[in-house]
Amino acid sequence: MQEEWETNRICKWFRSKWRNSERSWNHKRCIRKECIIISNQQKCPLIIFEKPAQARKVCSAFPMKDCKTHIEVSPNKYLPSGAIAVWCVGHALQLVDADKYSASYRNWQLDHLPIIPDQFKFQVDKQKSSIFSNIKKWINNPKINFIIHGGDIEREGQLIVTEILMYVNNKKPVKRLWCSSLTKPAVLKAFQELKDDKYHHNLFIEAQTRQKSDWIIGINLSRCVSILMKEKLVGDSLYSIGRVQTSLLSIIYKRENEISNFKSTPFWNIKGSFSAGEKAYQGKWCIDSMENIMDKEKAESLKIYCTSKEARVHKVEINQQEVPPPQFYNLTALQEEANTLYKYAPDKVLDLAQDLYIKGAISYPSSTKGSIRK
Repeated sequence: MQEEWETNRICKWFRSKWRNSERSWNHKRCIRKECIIISNQQKCPLIIFEKPAQARKVCSAFPMKDCKTHIEVSPNKYLPSGAIAVWCVGHALQLVDADKYSASYRNWQLDHLPIIPDQFKFQVDKQKSSIFSNIKKWINNPKINFIIHGGDIEREGQLIVTEILMYVNNKKPVKRLWCSSLTKPAVLKAFQELKDDKYHHNLFIEAQTRQKSDWIIGINLSRCVSILMKEKLVGDSLYSIGRVQTSLLSIIYKRENEISNFKSTPFWNIKGSFSAGEKAYQGKWCIDSMENIMDKEKAESLKIYCTSKEARVHKVEINQQEVPPPQFYNLTALQEEANTLYKYAPDKVLDLAQDLYIKGAISYPSSTKGSIRK
């Protein structure tokens, strides 16, 4: 009775707002229906995804309403109370700069190094403050009774969502959605098999360790190299040093030197046409597994000597081998193959693979596995 009284009271308020309106009573009946929905709201989970396209694809497996800043999933067999879905767009948080730990670090000096904070601090990325605020609002909403972690199924996806939950000091239970494919059957199965997020906490530790090590290497080595280069009167430029970028640049530099310093050495092969009865076949001259002849005159002499001579089959070997089927592509193998066949850059292959994953055409592209787990 109390609930019905509240419903009627809210509906009367809406009617008073629309009393002088030219809208029909049918519209007012729609308002009454909406009033009943509002008053009967139940607590439901909040699903936090890594990308908006991923959120819309997963939620499309259920009846849902896209509200631009979030998605409302209607109650169903897998989510009896329905759900609210929100999303990040990459990392919403970032590690603060060194000068946020101490004002003295604003001046770059060698005696400050190494800078290794006892406790790392994070801040909201200014470009993603509205996205972060929306996620935080829903995490703290009393309507939400638990969280479903919907990040990508690898360490970076685990980090992106978990770091937000830790930053806002979330106390609500967290379940993990582990979905390697975004087809509807795979999505429904993943919601049936939600597990406690603690089983994937090691992925978060691994990703955050990588994140902090990148910060330590970048901050300290960039300052060190920039200061020393300035002391050697090389210039006042700032030199950026990174765990990945510097190593990759070194590999590219060494490879470029190898190409520049490469000197081709000519060699010759001798090939012959043979016939045995009605069968014809090709053969190549070799001795002790050596096929290349480095002396042109020697090659010409051998060719003249062997021409029109009778040959004898010395030995025939027949081997039976079992060749296993090729494994599935992981991202690295896919990038290599696409570059070989179509000259696609790695970033383009990644974008295409992500798009196909979101459309449910392929499984998660960043997986390192080449086989299917049970």
